[in-house]
Amino acid sequence: MSANKGQAWFTDLLIGTIIFAIALVAYIRVSSNISDTDERQLEELRLESEFIGSSLSGKGYPSPWDSGSVQKLGITNGERVIMDSKVQETSKIEYSTLKVLLGTRNDFYAHFQEPNGNVISINGTCGIGKLNITNITAETCNNATVNAKYLVQSERLLYRNGLTKMMVYVWREK
Repeated sequence: MSANKGQAWFTDLLIGTIIFAIALVAYIRVSSNISDTDERQLEELRLESEFIGSSLSGKGYPSPWDSGSVQKLGITNGERVIMDSKVQETSKIEYSTLKVLLGTRNDFYAHFQEPNGNVISINGTCGIGKLNITNITAETCNNATVNAKYLVQSERLLYRNGLTKMMVYVWREK
């Protein structure tokens, strides 16, 4: 009888080990797929953020453009100097139209910062995009938040009364 008990115990151990190994392999495959998906989505958002920054750094089309005639959005004079009038015209465009003009499916927001990090209010506008808050103070701009599962940021150096950073954020809602 003791030989049969030993054989039964060994068989149970072998089956348990096999089940554990299968579960471990399945867990590793699922968790690595989630990680790959996250990386792909973050890379897509990063590329989109860079594209939006590049588009906004241009002068737009036609030249000159206004909120009713714009076909390609750009807020500079073509030489990386921010044109306050273009930022003001951009603030008049509906967000859904801005997304089409910039060719993005995701939410975005861009604002301007002084070298010390303070957000610049241009003509009473905090920035361009989903968080386009008007009639605000610089403090309101600094405290804006988003509810995002994935969020990426890029920056461009432009000029407006000195060196100015344009911060571009692109995200997906939770």
